[in-house]
Amino acid sequence: MSKRYALLVGTVIGVLALSGCGHGQGNQGATSTQVANSVTSESVSSVSTSQSSHSQSSSQSASEAKSQGASQASQESASSQAQPSCFKQIQAAYQKQLDYRDSLSEDARSSVQAPFTAAYQEGERLKGLHPQDSQRIEQESADFQHYLNWDKQAFASFFLKWAQGMKQDYRPLHLEDFVGIGDRDNRLKNATVNGQAATWNIMGNVKNARYDYLVLDSYETTDSDPSQRHLYLFTLHQGQPQVLYSHAHLADSDKLDFKETENQELSQGFAKYLNPDNRDSGQTRDEGTIAGPSDIRKDHIAQVMEAYSKAQGQTYQAATPATALSYYDLAVPDQVLNQAKVDGQAASFQFYGMQLGKSDLNYEVTAIYVRQDGKQVIAFVKRHNHAYILEATAQPDQEGQVAFQTTQKPDLMSAFD
Repeated sequence: MSKRYALLVGTVIGVLALSGCGHGQGNQGATSTQVANSVTSESVSSVSTSQSSHSQSSSQSASEAKSQGASQASQESASSQAQPSCFKQIQAAYQKQLDYRDSLSEDARSSVQAPFTAAYQEGERLKGLHPQDSQRIEQESADFQHYLNWDKQAFASFFLKWAQGMKQDYRPLHLEDFVGIGDRDNRLKNATVNGQAATWNIMGNVKNARYDYLVLDSYETTDSDPSQRHLYLFTLHQGQPQVLYSHAHLADSDKLDFKETENQELSQGFAKYLNPDNRDSGQTRDEGTIAGPSDIRKDHIAQVMEAYSKAQGQTYQAATPATALSYYDLAVPDQVLNQAKVDGQAASFQFYGMQLGKSDLNYEVTAIYVRQDGKQVIAFVKRHNHAYILEATAQPDQEGQVAFQTTQKPDLMSAFD
């Protein structure tokens, strides 16, 4: 009995060790103690039965296998609800670092890791732990970035203008409308899309190990007339913007069914507002403007930098929130971009979802490179649909402020070809 017990426990714990982050086999939520207790109970039952009647051992073994299978299936079903998603783990890493930074003085905050850097590194850690699920983890990391960057107030100006054109009155829905005060309920728990079951991440509130839709925003009509009830969910589905519609109010039923809206103006407007630069400028790209960094393939920039490195006889490394690069002992990108000037004016930057610096002169960074000796930084950036290349070579001033200059070096400008 003891050998069989040890084998069962070892096998089940081994399976659990291979899973995690709400991915893979789906049995991540059961702990080794829970499994051991389950196996112990079954093992003792088996021994007791065997001692009382040897002739029944064959049928008892079949019964045990059936019981154990049912127990494992029950554990898998429960664990898919209990195991946090990767989105939740990335969100927790971000919040932990944010709370830590908020506890510091304003002067001390610039010297510690930015919250989104912590979130980015958590995503990279999870991909390292679960390489078979790297694509899903990458997607949930991107979802988290959109969740952080979503500007409900900016989108409201567009949506309410659209509603006026439709001659309808709408009210915005908030997280509390979906889950109740104190997170008591989930009105989308049984909601379907085109009649198919779906799981939901509602404005950052996610209960399942996996989710199908990230809800960033929502509106419903104020009219109580059933024929005039309309409900919209502005979502991301597998990384793509999707506006879902139901001819109802949120409180009408706990089994709402949604379908993708046929209103192209609404769909296109939502997709536009997913890009923070479009919110800032209030416009999309005009004919003849230079393609911005978000439109430039990063691999093309990498090729340009490789050629530039050979021409200069230098080595350059691409910086991300997960790298440990420095420019005159300042961390790149956090500290370098947090206190920087561009052509003599204070500037701020968006990079991997981080907002660095405090200025109305805001740039979106697509890529940033550091020379190996730490004495040159080259950044490929965008502002109001125009692309720029920024370069810094001078030592930062006594306050740690970095002076960037726009450059039009032909070897680098080819990145925009």
